[in-house]
Order: sequence, then C-alpha cells, then structure tokens
Amino acid sequence: MMSPKHQHQHQHQRQRSHPQAHPSQAQAQAQPPISAIHADPSLFPPSAFVASFHASQNLMISCGCVPVDPPRRKVAILHDPRTGITQLPKGRKNIGEDVADAAIRETREETGVLGFRLLPLRVATRATPTAEMLDVHFGTVTPSAAAAARAEAEAAAGGALPVASAPAAAAEVVVTTTATTTNGSSNGNDKGDGEDGDDDDDDAQWHNLEDVTSWQPNTEPIAITTMRCRSTLALKLVIWYVAEGDSTAESRGDETREAWEAHYLLEWVDARDAPARMTFDADASVVAKALDDMRRSGYDI
Repeated sequence: MMSPKHQHQHQHQRQRSHPQAHPSQAQAQAQPPISAIHADPSLFPPSAFVASFHASQNLMISCGCVPVDPPRRKVAILHDPRTGITQLPKGRKNIGEDVADAAIRETREETGVLGFRLLPLRVATRATPTAEMLDVHFGTVTPSAAAAARAEAEAAAGGALPVASAPAAAAEVVVTTTATTTNGSSNGNDKGDGEDGDDDDDDAQWHNLEDVTSWQPNTEPIAITTMRCRSTLALKLVIWYVAEGDSTAESRGDETREAWEAHYLLEWVDARDAPARMTFDADASVVAKALDDMRRSGYDI
C-alpha cells in the first residue's frame, strides 16, 4: 500500500490516457464554463470575491509557452526520465524581465530550439484594445483618434481652431456602441470580417462578454495556472503563451539548458495527441486552449 505522500504524488503525476483535456466532475462543478463568466456571479463561491494579499517574497512568477510548429501540426513537449513527468517549457522570470520575454527565453533554453517567437492569435482577452485597433475594426474614429487629428490640424494652422473648423473626421467620433464599454474597449462582435458579419467570431461563447476582445490578433497570455510550490510554499503563477518554432531545427539543449534540466528529452508530437501526453491536468488544459485559439485564428491543427 502506498504511503499518503506517494498516493498524493501518484494522483498528481498520473499519465493522462484520453486525448482531450476534461476536468473531473468536481472540478467542473467548481469551475463554471467560461461562457458564464461575467454573466452570473452566483456561480462562484463568496470567497472568490474576497481580495487576498501575497507579499512579494511569497509569490513566484513563472512563464512558459506551448511550442508549436503550425505547418507541420506539431507541439513540442519535454519529458523528464528521472521523474516520469512530461510537461511544457517554463521557468521563473529574471529581475526586471518582461514576462513574455521570459516565456520565450525559457522555451528556447529548455527545448534548445533557438528560433521560437510569440505567435499572434485571436486570443480572447480582457486587455484593452488601442484606439487604433478600434478604428481599423469598426471603420470609425474613436475620441482619442479624433483629438489627435484635431491637435495635428491645430499645429499645422499655428494655433487653436474653432470648433466648426475641426477636421471632418472628428465629427465621426464613436462615443458608444452596443459593444463598447465605459473604458472604451470593445469585443467587436457586432461587426464581421465579411459582409454578413458571420465571419467575425463564430464562437458564440464570447458574444455576451462586452469587455472581451476576440477579433484582434495579439500575443497576450492564453492562460494562467496557479499552485503552491512544495519546496518554498510560495504561491506560483505560471503565465502561458503560444510560441511558433521549427520542429525540424536542431536542438542545442546541451548548450542552453541549466544543469538540473540537462537530461530533459525534447519530443515534437502530433498536436492532437499533445494534451493527452501531459502529466498534469493543468498543462493539458493549457495545450488544449492553445490549439483552440489556433483553430479560431484559422490554423488547421
């Protein structure tokens, strides 16, 4: 009979045997579907709305990527033969380092493939779109863009212009739309890429989330996983991105990996098999999310 410690390790390090990342029934009940988020606060326990404080020394920020080769429909995974764990490349950020830069650096170091770069995708994000993005998407002029146009005209005229002399574009200022929030962000789901608007976002789960932008290609994080670090007891946040690389490129892992990860084995696997290869459920969910975002962005993977 296994000790409680070994039972716990076995539970969290078990090999996934099914191709899709499905949470357990208990997890599904505790985690509402993403389409419901923003719609019904009653789905969350009261504790979810209570602010918590974590001092810097009790917080660990890690960054990683789902490494993909879109043309070949491959995902890179790392296997540790000493522990039996198969996972994604990730690691702690350096002091002063941007989190996206840290994710790419760790991916290059642990895989040994140096050509990785962030892959722009239609990641549904609550990061605020810029005025220029809104202008292009809606074919309009936002307040900030109109103000900039007026300032440019005034500078050319050598002084302030009367209101009636403001640039014609300023008259087209969009103050509100059915999909614009108070901070000026918009999900853009009321305007399609095609004439009928059906091509803009065929994923209905985003249509009622007014502050989610899902039409703008970006390199924002696709997910965050959290856990308590066993050795330090710090709260560990792993920020995940999608990185594009060449599965045929030579790995220089012997030169790029740290001593404690020198024995890692890099393997490029079929994208559809990758979630099931992950040891941890959270990693499988990250891979599945990356593939979903790629498909929504037009990739056949």
